[in-house]
Amino acid sequence: MTEERRLKRLRWCVLVMGLAGFVISFEALRQHILHVHGLAVGGSFCDISDYVSCNAVNASEWSTFLGVPIASYGIFFYLALFGITLVSGPGKAVSGRTMASLALLGGVVSVLLSLVLFSLSLFVIRALCILCIALYCVNVLLLISAWLMAFKGSLTAGLLEGTRALFAFVGAALGSADRPVVTGARLSLASLALLAACSWAVGPLMLRLFTARVEVGLGSSQDSLSSWKNAPVVSMPIESGGGVFGDYAKGVPGAPIQIVEFADFECPGCRQAYSGLNEVLKKYEGKYQLVFRNYPLDHRCNPVITKEFHQYACAAALFSRCVGEQGKFWEGLDWLFSLPELEGFGFSGDIKGLLVTKGTQSLELDPEALTECMNSDRQIKKIQEDISVADSLGLESTPAFWINGKRFPRATVEGLEMAFASILGVK
Repeated sequence: MTEERRLKRLRWCVLVMGLAGFVISFEALRQHILHVHGLAVGGSFCDISDYVSCNAVNASEWSTFLGVPIASYGIFFYLALFGITLVSGPGKAVSGRTMASLALLGGVVSVLLSLVLFSLSLFVIRALCILCIALYCVNVLLLISAWLMAFKGSLTAGLLEGTRALFAFVGAALGSADRPVVTGARLSLASLALLAACSWAVGPLMLRLFTARVEVGLGSSQDSLSSWKNAPVVSMPIESGGGVFGDYAKGVPGAPIQIVEFADFECPGCRQAYSGLNEVLKKYEGKYQLVFRNYPLDHRCNPVITKEFHQYACAAALFSRCVGEQGKFWEGLDWLFSLPELEGFGFSGDIKGLLVTKGTQSLELDPEALTECMNSDRQIKKIQEDISVADSLGLESTPAFWINGKRFPRATVEGLEMAFASILGVK
């Protein structure tokens, strides 16, 4: 078989593998977002057992790098591979030989990363993700195809060609601006940068779409109102006069509308619900009392959560209580629910340090008192009391609302307004 035919065949193989890798990476990102942000409904097809479980892998700290899901990097790699291969061939921007050498280089790097990730899954996380394994297989096939079809088993020669091609591309992009090859290299580099930005943006966009879909699919507000009216009244002890270790409440004690909210600061649904509730409460000044309680979906302080889930929820709950010690609990809630580092993308590090540093500046807090409170963990007991109360009420997810002692499901703005109007006898 001539080299031209082998490169043509390799080109089709790489296109197929690039497309397959993109599809699998996209699904892996979807599973990551649904699980990490508590948006999944029912079981997942890739949760076969405790050991073979995508959710177990997604719950670990190794599912992200620099705050970005590993799957997003996969989307970028396979789309870049697909794009480069698409513009390769005789008379095109990239020669077939250069495409083959870059495919081989990409195959080697991706297989090495696959070995690292597989080892982490096997020995650290102690769970395997079938989507990840599918990607590992794609990477191995990419390496073998490029190696055997284009370089006849000479791995060293192929890697040297690929490395030279990569450095030649970078050198051209940094070269003199009056050369056509430089312009092409710079356009290619700009395209790769744009592709990387788009790949990173897929996750946040997917999160917003899923959150909106969940909101729309929650059922009618009339159904929520009917369910609330028929729900039993439960007894829920409130210690609104208990000082810094009591329950924080705002509004009017004894008001006709009594609301208790349980929330997690990393939960996107909680952010939406908190914003919607505040919007509604502006219309009912003097007619409500709202009590806020923490229910972080984080195993660091919640014994019900047995695996890694929300990484920063306990620290955020602790911060809210410590801010309360300085008389700014509600300002702290507003700030936490708008903090981008708790949205699940773009942050990975010392959350306590970040909360203290940024919170002190934004809320004008005493930094020494805040640091002492965060380090003492004295407010953890109260957070765990909130968790215990929620568990006794059968809470399974956040956000959760009780209005006048009755559980109110699916708290949309329209549904809350209907419930408040019903209590006040307003049509």
